[in-house]
Parts: sequence; C-alpha cells; structure tokens
Amino acid sequence: MHPRKRRERRISVIASLILVTLTLVASLSIFLVMEHQAERIVNRSLQLSLESRVRLFNAKIQQRLEASQLVATRPFIIAQLKQLDADPHDAAAIKAVQLAADTLLPTGFSLIRFSLPDRHTIAAAGIAAVHPGLSVPLKLETTAQLLWSDGGFVLAQERPMLDGRHRLVGYVLTESRLPELTHMLRDTEALGRTGELVVCGNASSGMQCFPAALSRRIYRDVPPVQNGQPLPMAYAFEGKSGLVTTRDYRGHEVVAAYTPLAQLGLGMVLKVDTDELYAPIYEQVREVSYMLLFFLAAGLLLLYWLVNPLVRKLAISEREARHASERLRDSETRTRTILDNIDEGLVTLAANGTVESLNPMAEQLFGYAPGALLGSNMLDLIDADDHAKYRERIEHFTARQDLHAPPTAFELAIAHRNGKRLPTEVRISDMVLGGQQKFILAIQDITRRKEAEARILHIASHDPLTGLPNRTLLEDRIKQAIQSHYRRHERFAVIYIDLNDFKTINDSLGHTIGDSLLRAVSGRLKECLRQEDTVARQGGDEFIVILSRVEHPDDAATAVQKIIQTLTLPYFIEGHELHSGASLGIAIYPEDGHNVTALLKNSDTAMYQAKALGRNNYRFYSPEMDAKAADRLMLENNLRRALERNELALHYQPIVSLASGEVVAVEALLRWTHPVMGAVSPARFIPVAEDSSLILPIGEWVLETACRQIREWDRSGSFHGRIVINLSPRQFRQGDLVQRFTHIIKRTGIDPRRLGMEITESVIMENLDSSIRMLQSLKDMGVEFSLDDFGTGYSSLSYLKRFPVDKLKIDQSFVRDLVNDHDDESLVKAIIAMAHNLKIRVVAEGVETVDQLEFLREHRCDLYQGYYFSRPLPAHELKFPQYLPRPNEPNAGSSL
Repeated sequence: MHPRKRRERRISVIASLILVTLTLVASLSIFLVMEHQAERIVNRSLQLSLESRVRLFNAKIQQRLEASQLVATRPFIIAQLKQLDADPHDAAAIKAVQLAADTLLPTGFSLIRFSLPDRHTIAAAGIAAVHPGLSVPLKLETTAQLLWSDGGFVLAQERPMLDGRHRLVGYVLTESRLPELTHMLRDTEALGRTGELVVCGNASSGMQCFPAALSRRIYRDVPPVQNGQPLPMAYAFEGKSGLVTTRDYRGHEVVAAYTPLAQLGLGMVLKVDTDELYAPIYEQVREVSYMLLFFLAAGLLLLYWLVNPLVRKLAISEREARHASERLRDSETRTRTILDNIDEGLVTLAANGTVESLNPMAEQLFGYAPGALLGSNMLDLIDADDHAKYRERIEHFTARQDLHAPPTAFELAIAHRNGKRLPTEVRISDMVLGGQQKFILAIQDITRRKEAEARILHIASHDPLTGLPNRTLLEDRIKQAIQSHYRRHERFAVIYIDLNDFKTINDSLGHTIGDSLLRAVSGRLKECLRQEDTVARQGGDEFIVILSRVEHPDDAATAVQKIIQTLTLPYFIEGHELHSGASLGIAIYPEDGHNVTALLKNSDTAMYQAKALGRNNYRFYSPEMDAKAADRLMLENNLRRALERNELALHYQPIVSLASGEVVAVEALLRWTHPVMGAVSPARFIPVAEDSSLILPIGEWVLETACRQIREWDRSGSFHGRIVINLSPRQFRQGDLVQRFTHIIKRTGIDPRRLGMEITESVIMENLDSSIRMLQSLKDMGVEFSLDDFGTGYSSLSYLKRFPVDKLKIDQSFVRDLVNDHDDESLVKAIIAMAHNLKIRVVAEGVETVDQLEFLREHRCDLYQGYYFSRPLPAHELKFPQYLPRPNEPNAGSSL
C-alpha cells in the first residue's frame, strides 16, 4: 500500500477513535451530573417527609402524656383515693371517683381506670383495648405502652397518684386512641404505590413492628439482620438518622430514611422501592443509551468514509462534528429542563458573592423577572437579620476539612421583592470552573413546613375545644410572670374560675350544648380582660386567669367583679336560654405563693371558699382557708356516713290556716345529730351537702322518710294533711327527677296528693322551659308546689304567671319587721294582693308574735307557720288535735 494511503488511514483511525471517545465521555459526564443531582433531591425529599412525621408522632404522644399527668395530679381525686385507702368501702368516695372518671373520659381518653395501691380497681370509664395485636413498652419515666388494637394506635399509661407528702394513694390507668398517627402510618399515597412508613419497637427477642401500608400485618420478634444484611430499622435502633439503599423485609431493594424516636424507645423508617423512586432517572438512562448507540454507529460509519480522499474525509468529519455538537446541545437542554423544573431554587455565585446564574424556581422565590438578579450581590437578597448567619455558614463551608462531606442544611430568611420575609432551607456546595471557585446554593421554600410546625406546637400547648392555653402553657406563663416580678417588682394575680351548674347543663342538654357553652365562656373571658392578661382552660368547666400588673388587691377585685357580671348574663345557645355564672378564687403573687404549684393550689382553695358562700361569689386566699378547707372536708366525710349511721332525722313544723286555725300541712325540716359534735346546724351542713352532691342521696332519703311518715299517720288516723319537703337546687337540676320521685312514691304506696314541695324561683329561672315542664309533670300527679323565699329572687310577674305553683311563701325576712317597717308592710300587702289575683294562696313563714299574726289575718293571708304556733318537732311529739294558737308566746328564735 502506498505510504501516503497508510498514513491517511492511520490518521483516519486515530481521528475516529478520538471522536468516539470524546462523544462517550461528554455524554456520560452529562448523565452522571444529572443522575447525581436528581438522586440527591429525591433522597432529601424522603428525609424531610420522615422528619415531619416524626415531629407529629412525638407531639401527639407528648400531648396525651401531659393529659394523663393532669389526671394523676388532680387534688380532688387524690383526696378521694386517700380516703378509700383508709376505708376501701366508702361508697361516697367510690361514687366521687367514678364521677371524676366519667367527667374526664371525653377529654381525649378511651379508658380511665382508678385503683388503690393494692391494684384493686375503684372506678373505671370507657372501653379498654382487649387483646391488642401488639404491645410495645415505651422508654418513659412512667409505665406506658403503645398498643395496636382495632386497627389503630392506642397509648396506654399507668401513673402513680401521690398525696401532698408524696405517699402513694393509688394508680390511674389511661388509654388514648391516636387516630392521627394511625392515619399517618397508612397514608403513604404521596410516596407512590411502594411507599411505606414503618414504626417498630426493639426487644431482646427482636423487632416488634406495627402494621404498615404494604404489609398490613403485625410483625413480632423480627431479627434486625436478614441474610447477613441489616434491615433499615436496625440503623434506627442504633440511634442513627440517615438514608440507606438496602433490602427490606420483602427482599426488595429500597431507599429508606431512618431515625430513632429516642425518647420513646422506637424507630421509624420511611422507604420506597428503588425501581419506583428512581424511575424518572432510569428513563433518562435509556434515552442517553440510545443516543450513545447512535454516536457509536455514526463513528463506525465514519471509519468507512475515511478511506475516501483526505479532503472528502475532512468534510465528512466537519459535518459529523456539527451533528455531534447539536446532539450535545440537545443533551444540555434536557439537563437544563430538569434543573429548571425541580422544586428547589439553584443560585450560582462567584467567590465574592455575585450572582452568576439562577434557575426559574430561584427567580420565583425572590419574586424577580428572569435575568433581573444577574450581577446582584447575594447579601442584598437575604433578610438583614440573617446576614451574619449567612457569612458564618460560607466561612465554615470554605474552611471545612472533609471536602467530600455532604452539604449540611440551615435555615435562612430571604427578602422577597414584595418586602416579605420568606423562610427557606439552604445547602451550600461548590465547584471550580475556569480555575475559579463557584458556590452553588440550593434553596427550598419551607413556609408550609414552618406553618405545620407552628400548628403542631399550638396543638400541644392549647385546648382543642376553646383554643385557650392549656395547663402546660399556663404554667409557663406563670413562670414568666414570676421572672418578670424579679425585674419589674410587679405583683400579679392567679384567678381560679369554676362554672356553676355546668354539669347539669351538659348532662341534661348534651355535650354539644356543653361544648358550645364552654366556647362562649372562653370568648366572654377574653373580651373582659386586657391584652396582657392570660386566660387558660384548666379542664372540664374550670378556667384560670393570670391578671398582670396588680398594684393593689382592689384591682383584682374590680376585674373579678367584671368577670362575674359578664358570666352571669344569660347564654342563648341553639334555642336554649342558659344561666351559669361562676365562683372565683384569687391568689396574689408573692403574698399567696412563690411558685406555680402554690399559686394554683391556693387559688383553688379560695374558689371552694367562694362556692361555700353561694353562687357568683369570689374570695381572696388567706392562710385560714386551709383550716376551713380541712374542717369542710371533715364535715363532708362525717356527712357521708350520717345516712349509714342513722344520724339524720326529720322534724316537722305545722302550717296553719289563718281562717280556721287548723293544721293543714307540715314542713319537713332536716336535722343532723352527730355522736361527737352533737346537733349540727343545717346552715352549716346543707351547703356542704349541696357542693359535694351528697344532697342527692339525702334528698331521696328525705322524700322516702316523709312518705313513710304519711303512711304511718294514715294507719293511725292522726293527721290527713300534706307533708311539704324542700327541693334543693342540685336535686331540681337532675334530668330524671320526675322518674326518681315517681319510683319512691310508688314503692311507698302513698297518695301523691299528700305531698307538697317547695322550690326557690331562682332555681326555676336557670332553665325556665325545662323547669316548668318538670313542675307540671309532678303537679299532674297531685303534688302541690310552693314558691319559697318569694321576694328575694327574680319576682317577675311575667314569669310568675307561667309557674305551675299553688302557694307563695313570704320570706321570713319580710315578716320579721312587718309591724315596725313600713316598706316590709307595703311589700307583704302587695304580695298577698298579687298572689290572690293570680289565684295563688299565700303562706307567711317566721311568724313569732300575735301582732304579726293579726296583720296577716287582717290582710287575708291564707296560711302561716312559725314559732308563734310551734317550733319544728319530731313526729312523735306532734299532737295535732290539741294544737291551738298560743297568743303572747315569747319569741323563740329562727325557724330553720
């Protein structure tokens, strides 16, 4: 062969090899850059998704732990358990604990169970998780387990209950269903058809895993290493967080983000099959492979053409090089399209911070038109408050030792064109181009993530029903107020608020009305307080107010009076007119306590003292209240045993006709004789019975005893009039009062027309329509009704004419000075005239002198009772035929 031809062929072969090599290297380089960037973005999204789920999981568990702690520290329940520890058969204490369990159950629990130190169950409410599919103990200070029952998570906790001296008085077991976590475990549709969230606990026998979206079944005692390779969860149990590509329990290759839930002793893994996760990347692989095959074919064809003359070969080489350049530009266009469409902003900076390039997402984040930011300095695009943080991060990145370490993310606020501050997450990387270092910033908008974190924080620190701060946030606010006192020396007040009659409204009208009432109360409290004050919901129908900047106790008293006036106004909810009001206790810092516990306890004590004074009252805390609280508790405990020990009795005071002098009825009055204390005044023990709900069994005992006395008098034929009993406010608020009374009347076999009942007008007005229906039901049976203490309550004719009452009782406070006080004289005349016009008879109580009697007879009063005729007496001392008016009998005192 001619040497020139051999030289031309040699040159042609070398040129062809160079052309093919350059084509392969360029194509592979583009593909590798594109693949690495896409994988990094996808992997980061998987890790962020896992972090969001971990935050939600921890927040929900913590919320239920705090709710259980609140139950375990309730002073009232602890006091009842302490009483039961001393006397396990105390029925009243058992009933009180059961009532507490029923009341607390709707606050997010599926089960509440109280037991004594010997684990004997005292009271329970709700349904326990029976035969859970899986039970994983949590690594907490208290005994807690995460269960899987009825297709969902259940958090079971057992906490000891300690008294003021830290002595064990019992245990409380709570179970809470966690529907949000169950939904999170199953809802992985956003990750694709192979996405799966796995939550496991670690035990010596292996991993205990809850049902995930793909497996749909529970795994027990699963070894963390299979076929010599660790499962993703094994890394989480080692306390590590990160990302790994490995095989899962199915044997499928997956990309898994893992992290420990260290404070709970659990692990969490979020994984997706690599085939699905990297499918878009694999599609690009196929496209590039086809392109490479095309280039190789072109190179082989080029070898054929190189045997032609050198000029033709050069022309062909130039044409093929142009085609290759166009294909390279197409490949670059594809790469640019991918970078332009990812959900992160990419900014390339020179070493001095000048912006050299941005993708469309970055321009959108900053709010500028394409190309408008080129040449700007990056500091001009960052919020001024974060300039120092940005410089520190750039310096730290430049001075790093490990050049191959993955970039760490940090939060940075960028300045949007419209002036708003946009929260972002930034990662820094670099490259060398043309011998100069370039920085690459990957910027991601985290506004939604910040909003989600804020929502989770709000849920953890606020009451879900009213939106007010909960116990946790309240205690933090009190601590802040104490710290502020050290700086400014300003006093503040803690006000404990307990609603009146809420339980009655909630039980009779339903929880929906009760919840609406609580929201209405919270709204009124916020409206009547200053912006710097805090109102929080303690739980149930209890609220707590932190009143800041209290210079004098009178300032607190003024605010409290405003609160009482606001809460006393009627509520109109779903067609119902409701009346509630509240009792309030006030503790002033630092006089009444130097820490959160003392202030809350002392304000609670003051509130109970206010309740003892009657409705809609307030009291300031004083050290003497502790002694009064102890005395009240002693009285309550003895009163609980009074029925069992037959210490209660009924005395009867005659009600006499002014026209005939005949005893037409007797009023049954409750008396208590204690073996040690002796006779206890009704004024002392009746309020205690009313507040503690003991009035309910006592009231039924009074009715049944009166009915049996009627039956005894019927047998002896000694008296054929009515026995009048007093209905307490708490009795009247019972929704099943008519059924209870009907049952007693039928059981004793008496004629209901022999019964009379007295009730105050203020109690009827609490729920007017319901009260009238209840009174009418009993009246239809033959029961006679008297309106007690008339003139001291609403005394409105517009309401009085609607009441189905037979008698009005003039309060003894008007009768006492009847002869000497012109106002009382005029008032009694008006009451008698008004009642007769409404065809209602009038009873005057507390008649003690002949002058009072003659005045009442002159103005046609129908009936009277009082010491003038007879004091209250036991049934066996009453002699009805022999009773005659005894004129000039000296005043013997009150007719209680």
